[in-house]
Amino acid sequence: MQPSNILSLILWTIFCSVAVAEPEPVAELQGTWQAIYVAKEGIPGPEDLVKKAKLIIQGTDFMVQIGDKQKKFTYSADPSQAPKTIDIRRLNRVVVSYGIYKIEGDRLTLCIYQCPTPQDRPKDFETGRANKDPCFDAEFLIFQKVEQK
Repeated sequence: MQPSNILSLILWTIFCSVAVAEPEPVAELQGTWQAIYVAKEGIPGPEDLVKKAKLIIQGTDFMVQIGDKQKKFTYSADPSQAPKTIDIRRLNRVVVSYGIYKIEGDRLTLCIYQCPTPQDRPKDFETGRANKDPCFDAEFLIFQKVEQK
């Protein structure tokens, strides 16, 4: 066997044996969340729109609903990080938004940047909330957990 064929075989074996990790659902994020505050690049969203906005997380599905319109995303999160990290991807798109989150009681706070790399994600909630740089498409959101009946 030619050395280049052996190298190709070794690389193919390694490639096939590396398991692509599927995102795991994060239990504390599951459920329906009602928006109570939304800001984009430091500017609060219109109150009537905020009242209509919900976040529904089921498994690794991350759905934003405003009135009767819904956008579906997937997410992966790492609750072991400090602060906890979350990556949100629009279905059928390459763009990933990188963020951080925290849960305090029945409140979920998200700070999300549409930035080039995970290293550019917000480092903390205060500076993330204050970011007005349009290059980051910064969003700061607070949700209240909706009781399931």
